[in-house]
Amino acid sequence: MNYFPEYQEYHHQNYPGLRQVLRDHFLKAIATVKNSINLPLVLENFPYYYWWQHFKTASEPEFLTEICEAGDCGFLLDIAHARCSAWHFGTDLKTYLEALPLHRLREIHLAGAQLRLGEGLRDTHTVIGEIDYRVLEYLLRRTEPQIVTIEYGGMPEKILSISGTSEPISRNNIMELSEMIAKVAVYIGVN
Repeated sequence: MNYFPEYQEYHHQNYPGLRQVLRDHFLKAIATVKNSINLPLVLENFPYYYWWQHFKTASEPEFLTEICEAGDCGFLLDIAHARCSAWHFGTDLKTYLEALPLHRLREIHLAGAQLRLGEGLRDTHTVIGEIDYRVLEYLLRRTEPQIVTIEYGGMPEKILSISGTSEPISRNNIMELSEMIAKVAVYIGVN
């Protein structure tokens, strides 16, 4: 689904008019949800890919911070999404992370990401890598999330490539999941 088709040509650019449209859209949606359910709300970062139709602006740390502040939302940091966005922005991951609204961090998602031919770094919901654990450790030293979630399993053993073909991918291995759970438990202090 392509939201805001009138801005289609600006998916991968910083266009001030689009920034305001996205800001208004997000803040209206946040207000609607908050008025309906009267529960705390968290905003998740989503990945930016140079080849996909997500708007680059919406994955920029400054924009995410602005929306969390203006909408008075918590922040859900998906580490794989952050890694992908930083990679496709050509930005150092630590610099990208530091610019996010970490002071509002309530939840962390962990999932594997893979460097894929023609696609660059992509969230694949595969096994978590050492870089993900290092980022988790770094974040846990600086923040106090209420929830840490592993996003793995329950998905098809194939992934749709940028060329439109299905390719096999492993993301339902019970041994990998068990190892990830045990390792994350150590990081978060659960035995």
